[in-house]
Amino acid sequence: MKIEAGEKPGTQKVLVMSSSEKLTKKQAVTSLGDKAKRYVVKTFAKKGEKEKAEKAS
Repeated sequence: MKIEAGEKPGTQKVLVMSSSEKLTKKQAVTSLGDKAKRYVVKTFAKKGEKEKAEKAS
């Protein structure tokens, strides 16, 4: 798990890395443990999905 500054001030971006292609949003949120209460997951994309969506737009 990696936490970085988000694009907007006061926001964070959390990257959850997994070797499993079957990782779900729920599992990713659960991996945050007690910290999960502090975050709102606005987007969840698997590696490559975000890039595909941006190219299609």
